[in-house]
This record gives sequence, structure tokens and C-alpha cells, in this order.
Amino acid sequence: MNPRQVVIEILNQTFRERIIVDLLIEQAFKQYYLSTQNCAFVYEIVQGTLRWHQKLAWTLEQFFSGDYQKSPLTIRNILESSLYQIFYLTRTPDYAAVNEAVNLAKKLKGSFWARRVNAVLRTVIRQHSELKAPSIETEPVKAISVIHSHPEWLVERWINRFGSETTQQLCHFNNQKPRLSIRVNRLVTSPEKLFSDLTQQGLTVQCSPHLTDFLRADQLPVLTDFDLFQQGHFSIQDESAGLAVQLLASKPAEIIADLCAAPGGKTTYIAELSNDQAFIVALDNVWERLKLIRENKNRLRLKNIHFVLGDAKTFSAREISKLLLDVPCSGSGVLAKRTDLRWQRTLTDLHQLQHLQRQLIRNAATLLPKNGVLVYSTCTIEPEENEEIIESFLAEFPNFELEDPRQFVAEKFVKANKYIQTLPHVHGIDGSFAARLIRKS
Repeated sequence: MNPRQVVIEILNQTFRERIIVDLLIEQAFKQYYLSTQNCAFVYEIVQGTLRWHQKLAWTLEQFFSGDYQKSPLTIRNILESSLYQIFYLTRTPDYAAVNEAVNLAKKLKGSFWARRVNAVLRTVIRQHSELKAPSIETEPVKAISVIHSHPEWLVERWINRFGSETTQQLCHFNNQKPRLSIRVNRLVTSPEKLFSDLTQQGLTVQCSPHLTDFLRADQLPVLTDFDLFQQGHFSIQDESAGLAVQLLASKPAEIIADLCAAPGGKTTYIAELSNDQAFIVALDNVWERLKLIRENKNRLRLKNIHFVLGDAKTFSAREISKLLLDVPCSGSGVLAKRTDLRWQRTLTDLHQLQHLQRQLIRNAATLLPKNGVLVYSTCTIEPEENEEIIESFLAEFPNFELEDPRQFVAEKFVKANKYIQTLPHVHGIDGSFAARLIRKS
């Protein structure tokens, strides 16, 4: 299939069905047997179009005759993906992007829409330099939403919390192509050895400025064909996720449960930090997701992870000494990596997730004995899902206390001596939150 048509299929599914775009891309690569070059093209156009969706759509609206939002989704995605190429990919000549868009529109929606696509794109090319974005001084929410391509509801929240300038910094970080973060499997290799091995293969690698178990790379080969990955030398994981696991401080002989385990990055790091000598229960309510953890367990040469299919809201067990509760959340801290997520989440989702988070932490509290440890973590920067959950939990469960995170992680990640809080524009990693709670009675 024409790779541009693959792009449109992926974008259509992303907006219609709210499926994780990385899964759609992976599925498309397998289904259509695309060449390495075409895979790279599809990935770039899909991710770039999603990243800049708001800005691209707003630009097209200024030149579209009629209601742009009422035009077919396929046409909007053809226009936006083509405009992304025109604006951001200098290696694609404007005329080539227009011609491909017109041909695709004709094939998928007929001659009428092909003519509309041709007219709109050629007008944008001629006149977009004269277009003025909304003013940050008079319309800060609208302006930042358009210029930095984020949904207005989220921009408004951040302006109210951080102010306009900091919100722009946060949005700017989210629009940068994310760097790869690599977690070294110390049971197989060392950071120094892996750094050397990757460098010898011509890759550009840096040590993490935050965590000694992590490296950073500009790019990696396809992981399915990369021996160092397949032999378990490393995992792909952001440093922020490592902080929550370090806060748990797993040790040999402990019985540890990861109640929302998939896709397993934190589960396997817990095992690695315990020298694979803790008894770890990985719980998830979808068997296919548990199978993914099992694959990573085997790849990383781990033995003491045990799988349970179940619901963390009702799960029951005895003799657990520590729990990791990495709850489903709005994901507002990972928008640099999840380009689709900013368009899939709503304020209503945030409130519904908060209700689920409360259910999960309440049940988790019942599973621990005296002196048991509960680490609550998220990849969001929204206080309703973070501090407010912990505060309401402590009011309901006075037999739990917060422990100071500074004895486990660097002080630069600690907020008010109570929580781990990372912010993308401050720390250069994903936004995250974690709290360590201990049961006193």
C-alpha cells in the first residue's frame, strides 16, 4: 500500500477509536510489509501530524471554504499530514506534497474532494506567511493552544497553575522529538560496558544526568533485530519511571506486588534492583498485556516474576511486604512521547480517572501488614491525580504515613519533602509523581 495511505488509515483510527498510535503504527508495519524507508516515513508523518495537529488544523481553517471541522475526517487528515510535510519537512518539495495529497483524496473520496484539497493547499502555500496567530497578550489560551498545538482545556489549566510563560515552556518541551532513555540491566551487563558496546556500533550515547542505571541515545536500530536488546542488556524506559521503582526500594526475599503491572517496565526494574531475588507478583486485568510482561521477563533473563490475571480494585492477597500502584492516569506528563494522547484525553476523563485511582489505592491499603510499604505513582502532572489522591487517602486511612523520598532519590526530584514530582520543562524527563506510604498500625 502507498505509505501515505497507511498514514491516513492510522490517523483515522487514532481520532475515531482512541487507540494508542504506537500500537497502530506497529500493526501497520506488520500488515503492509513496508520497507525500512517507508516505515520511517510513515512514523515521521504520523507522529509529526499528531504533534502539530492543532496548529495545522487552525491554519487550514483560515483558508477552507465552509466548516473545516465538518469535512470528512479522511480529508482533514490528508490536508494536515500534507501541510506537516510542507511546513516541517524541507526535503519534500511543496508541489510533490500537494500532488500526492490530491491523488490520495481522489482515490479515497473522489474528484470533488481532490479539487478542494488542491485549492486549499495551494492557497496555504501562497498566503500562510501573511497569517497572524492569536495574540498571547489578549488571548493567551487560544494563542498557546494554536502556536504550541495543545488542547485549550489543558492549556487553560496550566496557565492557571504555572502562568503563561511556564506553560509555553512546558508545551515547547512536549513538541520536541523525544530522546530515547535506556535502562541498563545490571544482572547482564554494566552501564560502562553497555555504553561501550553501543558506541562501538556507531550510536551516539550519553550517561543519564539523573540515574546511574540509565543511558540516553539519539536513536537505536530496530529492536527486533538488535542483539543487545534481544539478549536482555537493556530496556527502553524513561528515567522518571525509574524514580518510582527506586522509591519502592525492593530487596531480596521480599514479597512485592505490582498491581497495575503492564506493560512491565517497572515490574522488571523492581526485579533487577532486588537482584532477581524478591518474589514479585505482576497483576493486570488483560491477559495479552501480561503476556507482554512475560516476554520481557524472559528477554531480561529474570525468574522471580509471577503473573496474576485480576482486577486491582478487588485483588486480595496475604503476606505482601511492598506494593507498587502505578495507576491509570491522564498521562499529561508524557505528551512528548504520546503525541496522540493530548487529543484523546478530556477534562471528563481526568475526573473519571480520579475516581478509579481512589478505588485502587483504597484496595491496595487493605493488602499490607504493619510496616508494609505502598508506592503510589503516575505519569501525570495534574494535582487531582497526585497530591489530592494522597491527601484524601491519608485522611481516610490515618494508619498510613508519608515517608520522605529524599532517602531514596535525589532532592531535586522531591516536592515539599513529601513526594517525587518531575516536570518535563524543569528536569528534561517525563512528568511524573510518586509517594511512599508506610502502614504504621
